[in-house]
Amino acid sequence: MITSEESKNDIPRPQHYLKLINDTDRKLKLEWKGDIDESNVTIPSELNPGETDEKASKRTSNASFIVDIYRWKDNSYLYTGQLTEHVHGREYSSAETYYLKLGSFPERNQIQLIKKSEVDETEHTTINTFSEDEW
Repeated sequence: MITSEESKNDIPRPQHYLKLINDTDRKLKLEWKGDIDESNVTIPSELNPGETDEKASKRTSNASFIVDIYRWKDNSYLYTGQLTEHVHGREYSSAETYYLKLGSFPERNQIQLIKKSEVDETEHTTINTFSEDEW
């Protein structure tokens, strides 16, 4: 007889994916942490403008990806902000894709780094705001 614990373990758990696309004018360094399917605690990656990085979650019904973002300026990386994304699905694997873009507001002398959905053009989240000189 199969116990309920054994049957739970036999159900394949989904794996989730988060893809980020550097759609800015600067090189970015991403430090991935959270529920990523890697043995290290933090996984760094460098993205030139136009490049993409994708990470898989541990096999679970939901995953929280945490990404620290750094921008290349004056020959070093400067902390830019943090992105937290929750991806879930009980039966099937799921994937989310976001662009890291710049929003410019010259009347306020501001540039915003935003996360913009690949699917819904109206969905976006501000990661951080800078003056034009800071960016």
